[in-house]
Amino acid sequence: MRHALPLLLALWAALVHAPLVHAQSAQAQSAQAQSRCRQALALALDVSGSVDSAEYRMQIDGLAGALANPDVRRALLSQPQAPVDLTVYEWSSPDYQRTLLPWTAITDAAALDTVIARLRAIRRVDAPPGTAIGSALQTGAALMAAHPGCWKQTLDVSGDGKHNMGPHPQTQKTRLQAGGVTVNALVIGAERFSAIVDWQDRSTCVLFGDGAGAVV
Repeated sequence: MRHALPLLLALWAALVHAPLVHAQSAQAQSAQAQSRCRQALALALDVSGSVDSAEYRMQIDGLAGALANPDVRRALLSQPQAPVDLTVYEWSSPDYQRTLLPWTAITDAAALDTVIARLRAIRRVDAPPGTAIGSALQTGAALMAAHPGCWKQTLDVSGDGKHNMGPHPQTQKTRLQAGGVTVNALVIGAERFSAIVDWQDRSTCVLFGDGAGAVV
């Protein structure tokens, strides 16, 4: 459970901000009724050189454990007629993004259990050492653009180091905001961030969108 807690909090934050049918206007409900997906949720996991084997397993096993949590399961399965669509990918350098789970509709308990089992079976492969947060956001934006029609789009990005190559994260902000995508951050190795990040430098911000937040 210790490994699952940060991802549990991040998933819960994403899901509790997902729109509910009864909370919308009649016009919004009519538009949403034509969509089969209430939320597109993409999870981007950092596998750069600063992520050690323990942190890698913390991300993978933590995500699987968070999805198995009763409260998260209940939230995911609460509206089977308009499910959450989930995808997971890992990232490091500008040219490295590996899909761990393609877009999958969480329509019932069996679908969710299949996703959990698939995640638990994943093993790490060699990846370039760079930390290209902008490219990770770019991949997330492309995934969202290719998966339109959901009531809400959320991108959860984990990371344990400072952006050091590829397009700057701020270059992706306009594209993601224009698409209505909320970006959340999950910090792994908080002590490392404290040593290298200038928290007064707003140009390094990668959090934006309705309900955006960070979990440390």
